Amino acid sequence: MNKPAVATAPRATRRRFFNKSRLATTLLGAGLLLMLAACQSQQDSGIDDSNALAWVDGAPITPAMVDQFLKLRGQTQADADTRKGALRELIRLQAMVNSAESQGVDNDAAVQAELMLGRQRVLINHFTNRFVEQRPVTDEELRQAYNTTVKRSGQQQVRLDSILYVDQQAAVRALVAVEEGSTFEQLMTEARGANIPVENLDWIDLSQIPEDYTPVVEDAEVGAVIPVPLRDQYQGQPAWRIFRVADRKRFQPPSFDEVKPGLEQQVRRQKLLEWSQRLLSKSEVKMADGSEFVMDQAAEDDAS
Repeated sequence: MNKPAVATAPRATRRRFFNKSRLATTLLGAGLLLMLAACQSQQDSGIDDSNALAWVDGAPITPAMVDQFLKLRGQTQADADTRKGALRELIRLQAMVNSAESQGVDNDAAVQAELMLGRQRVLINHFTNRFVEQRPVTDEELRQAYNTTVKRSGQQQVRLDSILYVDQQAAVRALVAVEEGSTFEQLMTEARGANIPVENLDWIDLSQIPEDYTPVVEDAEVGAVIPVPLRDQYQGQPAWRIFRVADRKRFQPPSFDEVKPGLEQQVRRQKLLEWSQRLLSKSEVKMADGSEFVMDQAAEDDAS
């Protein structure tokens, strides 16, 4: 038997039809750490701190810091007493930051890396928010995305049984075994005995399947084993799935109005991804080992 081809499952295809993605929330402690760490950067960069409300050993506490402190605590509307309390707390925290710096805590490589990553998160958050505000999703974009997805759905749903292998060769051997007479039930039993993930997946429509994988699923009869493994992710690592078509049924896509909120999030996410890729394409990337930088598509889908 020839080695089966391998398709790749983007992260979005493993969701329900137009399912909303959840965004991670900002932790108060992390926000305060980044905000206070920025104080030293303010001094070093020569930013005007003439409107500072206080200085702690030369480090300024500005009105903007008070505003952000209250915002992170969910207090967007605060009276004068609340603002004074926030100022006092920021002064106390800044004294701790100054002491930490005087003892060289910020010279630790792990601390520096954490601060740099935190700064990245804050800048990217505000940068992407600006992008979203300047380039809102249009109704035309939503209609086009809806029509494309409905067309790809094929007006049918399938329910798949899956075995997930962390080794590509193991997935290939399993398909060879099926061709040589093994049943999918036998493979599932063997997989469970070896603690290999076995799943009876929920109903999905064809739009949730990678385009290059759709034809083999669409043409397969109920009970058939798909002869091509699908590249996926498992616990952050590459993995390969093999499938059996357990059932199929007619599918009536939801109306545009029903899916519009979730669809808007998906279109916005796609625009952000394409925008970030354009920015990356304009950047000069040099790898320390001299190798060529190539963005892995599966890793990119999972990170986004």
